[in-house]
Amino acid sequence: MDAKPHDMMGGEKMGMMGKGMHGMMQQRMDHSLFLDQADSLGLTSDQIASLKTIRSECQKDNIRSSAEARIVRLDLNELLDQQIWTMDKAEKLVRQLKKLEGDIQLRHLKALADAGKVLTAEQLAKAKAADGSEGLEELFQ
Repeated sequence: MDAKPHDMMGGEKMGMMGKGMHGMMQQRMDHSLFLDQADSLGLTSDQIASLKTIRSECQKDNIRSSAEARIVRLDLNELLDQQIWTMDKAEKLVRQLKKLEGDIQLRHLKALADAGKVLTAEQLAKAKAADGSEGLEELFQ
């Protein structure tokens, strides 16, 4: 009878490492950066082009970081599957994973800030009113 591998906390290994803030943030990462409101905000073609560039660069960087994070998770699982492993090695991988996830969050916030700079003050106020959100606080709930 084979039992599922467990982490030191008694849960399934990937349950702790595979979900969490990264998954929640990924849902918000697909934010349109105001492109979904182009007509209602009266965005110019130059503004649209700038927003598309910001979004594209953010998405590309996040895809790279997400792939690297998946590899680190695999490395961590391989380490924990060994009969003998050290906290030093596990800690290094966990810290590397959390850094990658934090970088994704920060990159997204930078993209949001950069996108906000593309809009006029009037467009930005209109976008915030139409969004009905509480602002960036939602990203960390």
